Parts: sequence; C-alpha cells; structure tokens
Amino acid sequence: MTLLVLLPLQLAVILVVTWACGALAQRLRQPRVIGEIAGGILLGPVAMGRWMPAVTTMLFAPARLSWLELVSNVGLVAFLFLVGAELDLREVTRHVRRVVATTAGSILLPFLLGALVAPVLLRHYGVPEGARWGFSIFLAVAMSITALPVLARILRDREAAGVPVNAEVAQQSLLSAALNDALAWCVLAALLAVLHGGGAVEIVVRLGLLVAFTIVMMVGVRPMLRRVSLERPVWTVMLVLLPAISAWVTNALGIHLFFGAFLAGICVPSEHVAGTMERLFLIVSTWTLPAFFALTGLRMRPELFHAGGWTDLLLILAAAVLGKIVGGMFGAGIAGMPWSKALRIGVLLNTRGLVELIVLNAGFREGILNAQVFTLLVLMAVVTTAMTGPLLDLITPRNVV
Repeated sequence: MTLLVLLPLQLAVILVVTWACGALAQRLRQPRVIGEIAGGILLGPVAMGRWMPAVTTMLFAPARLSWLELVSNVGLVAFLFLVGAELDLREVTRHVRRVVATTAGSILLPFLLGALVAPVLLRHYGVPEGARWGFSIFLAVAMSITALPVLARILRDREAAGVPVNAEVAQQSLLSAALNDALAWCVLAALLAVLHGGGAVEIVVRLGLLVAFTIVMMVGVRPMLRRVSLERPVWTVMLVLLPAISAWVTNALGIHLFFGAFLAGICVPSEHVAGTMERLFLIVSTWTLPAFFALTGLRMRPELFHAGGWTDLLLILAAAVLGKIVGGMFGAGIAGMPWSKALRIGVLLNTRGLVELIVLNAGFREGILNAQVFTLLVLMAVVTTAMTGPLLDLITPRNVV
C-alpha cells in the first residue's frame, strides 16, 4: 500500500474513532479530550489489536507509523505553542504568594510519592541499568503534572452547564496549573539533556546550550516581539515559523520538541495569537492530535494486567491522587485560602490529561519508560482526569459555587 493511500486511510480511521469517542465523552459530561484519548487507546492492542488483528497489522504495523509520527508532532507543536501563549506570567506575579504556595504543595508531595513508588515499579518491570535514576526522577515529575488546557476546558464546560466553579478557586487553580506546567517542562528539559549527554563535559555543554537558548528566547526574543510593530501578514509568517524553529532547536539539542514549542508560545504576545491565528492553530491541532492519541494507544501493553498489573495501577493512582489533592489543598490552605476552597483547588489540580500523555510519550521514546510502565501511567492520566468533574460535584455543596 502506497503512502498516498496509507496515510489518509490511517487518519480517516483515527479521526472517526477518536471523534466518536470524544462526542460520547461529552454526553457523559467529561472533557472531549478524555474521549479522544480513550479512542486512541481503543485503536491499539487493548481493543482493535485483539479483535481485528489483521486490520491493525495492515494499518498500524510499526514499520508504517513514521509519517503518522510526523503528523502527531505537527499537532503537538501547535498545541503546546497555544498552551505557552495562554500562560500569562504577569497574572502569576500579581498573585505570587498564593500561586507559589499552591504550586509548591501540588508538586512537592506528588513528586515525593512518585519517588517512593519508583523502586516498586523498578522491581516489577525494570528499566535499563543506566536509566534507573532517570526513571525515578521522571516518574516523580509525571506524578506532579497538571494539564492546564484540560483544566481550563473543564472550568468552561462547567460554566456552560450552569454549575460554575467559584471564581477565586478557578483563577487560583489555573494560575497554579500554569506555573506547574512551566516548571515541569523545565525539569524535564534538563533531565533529557542529562540523559542524552555522554560524559560530564558533554552534559554540561548540553545543559549550557539549553539555558542559553532559553535566555535568548526570554530576554531577547520575548521583549522584541512585544515592542516591534509588524503588518498582519508578517505576524502570520512569524507565528508559524517561530514555534517550528524553536521546536527544531530544542529537538536538535536532544531536549525534545515539546519544550521549544512551549517556550515559543510564552514569548509571543497573546493578543497577536488571539483571533484568526488561534483558530488556525486550533484547527491544526484538532486534525492532527488524534494521530498522537492513536500512537499512544499503540504503545500500550494490556497483557501486563494478567500478571498483577492491577495492583500496581492502584498503587500509582493512590500516589498520584493523594499527592495532588492533598498537596494542592495544603499549599492553598497555608497561603490563606479557606479549606473548603483549598480542597476544590486540590481536586482541580489533579487533572492531568493531554499534557501528561505528551510527557509520557517523551519518556517512552527516550527509553526511560518501558511499555508496561507506560501503559500504567497512561491509564493513571485518564482516570485522574476523568474523576475531576464527579469528585468536584461530590465535595461542592449544591448552594455553593
């Protein structure tokens, strides 16, 4: 089967399945992205690979996924650029005390619990000997992730459904999630730089180049883009080229393209992204991210649950949920938020979703995660995100928003 036939056929199957599951998720009062992620999982060995192995072999054999990977990377760059553009650092600095305290609590406790769970998973599933310490740090970071875009979507959906979240709780959650994501990307970028390095000198050089590039973008490119006056067509070209170039640079440094795309978004004034360009990037990500969900599903290994994997999944879920909810709640409470509101903030910060999947796929490609642990963590991301809405309903009194 030629590429001109195979790639459109792959995308058609992926779009039909993921969009149908997304529509079903909306009917169940879940974020659409949860359904799309579930659709991607169904396309892998969990469902289609078991029920229709011939179709899976024809469409999604490992040797036939290279162009699908390219399409998914386009979607990731567009998505992460928008995430960065929506991060308003000025709002974070205006509420710095509460935001820092809440973010610290929602990162430190799940990070610690993730580090404690890591030896158990290493004992059960193992990783290459040289990657053991990297695995422990990576798992701790993965436990600490909050998905800002999915959280924002949950808040918008609840407002549209007539059950809005308290404005103070919503703002605090969004700002803490934004800072959480920014810190997570930085830690992961540094970790990948170290893991890609050979000797000590090469590691130092790689980290130095990463820091230098970040400084150039934040101190040079960001202020320049806020001062310069350009015609609309020039801005359009700039907004297309900047995330692509930035992603290429960080990928060339061995950091992964996600950091470059996110960094480019932070540097661009949000008013220039709003409107037509935002719709363009949303269209691109809407049509290409399902390929990423499908690749995620194809990497999962359901057979591990025949050998006690459910126990490990429950352990991971307990550490992830308790770490995020309790850590976020105590961080917000110590900063002066009433405890009832602080609890709701902790529940909202337990949202992981798509951002978590991006991190996990990066870990899988770099050899930090094997297929079994990757499967467990993907399921953790889906479950913790899906539980946000119902848990929020459970702890919010009917006469309180």
